[in-house]
Amino acid sequence: MIIITDSIRFAEKSFGTIAGWKRLAATPNKIEHTGLLIELYRRSPLYIGEIQFDPLWHYAFVTEHSEDSQFEVLKKYFKKHAAAKHGILCLAEKGTNFKGQRDRNWVTVAGNIHLSTYLNPAQKVGHFNLGFAILPVVSVLQAVDECSYVLSKAAIKWVNDVLIDGAKIAGALTQTQVSGETVTGVISGIGINVETKPPAVADLVVAQADCLNSYTQQGNEITLGEFLEKFLAKFSVNYKHILKGRYFDLLEIYRQRSAIVGRKITVLSDPINDRSKKVTEGIVRSIGENLELFLENHHQPVIRGRVVLNN
Repeated sequence: MIIITDSIRFAEKSFGTIAGWKRLAATPNKIEHTGLLIELYRRSPLYIGEIQFDPLWHYAFVTEHSEDSQFEVLKKYFKKHAAAKHGILCLAEKGTNFKGQRDRNWVTVAGNIHLSTYLNPAQKVGHFNLGFAILPVVSVLQAVDECSYVLSKAAIKWVNDVLIDGAKIAGALTQTQVSGETVTGVISGIGINVETKPPAVADLVVAQADCLNSYTQQGNEITLGEFLEKFLAKFSVNYKHILKGRYFDLLEIYRQRSAIVGRKITVLSDPINDRSKKVTEGIVRSIGENLELFLENHHQPVIRGRVVLNN
């Protein structure tokens, strides 16, 4: 995998020691998507290195500070340009203008993972919208499970948050691009609080946020680089499962590790430019094949909205 960065320090924090760094020429002829470099980096010099890595990923664009959402940069770039043949990782130590679901602000803090990914399946994929939507959160869950020193189990809060003991430690959003029946692009944005608890944000839906290291014993803290490696390994395996039509395998994990099944919830509307309003409430009986929520004594499933876990 080719790594391009404006911070060798942060690149090596993320991927380990890399030998043979070289300064990237002002006009890098051999680099695909040079236009993407211009959008992702606002400062120089840039450095280039290479490591042995999962062949799913061809490039990692790593920056100390991103002035724009890397997720949005990838979206805009691949709407205008030919799809990449190989996977792309974009990783920022910190940044501004990062957004979560429905354009909500996403606070970045050094020590945590702020990752956007681009992949081109270039094939027909069953249940692609749903499969790629749950891909990141199921992968986070499995990566946490591999950290034996994390003392509490992680769970998934509908639709795409990961909680530990009720506190949010990760979230994700995904957008797909399709041409006919062929999926030509999958862009995911993933935030994982690893080393640093983020500042509190006034939000009825997200009661609190925390980081993985709040749930480890002193001396067994996990680093950003260690968890990134675990997460990307799970992400790669699950991505290939989806391409092979194994969406329901991921869905079963999503259901089994739900934080809301059997719990009473309040469902709020989720307008972009208005205040949320209560839509309904009830005890979640099950999660359907299309991620719809079936509530006890309700005739219609919940298919959209924001969920508040009731005490």
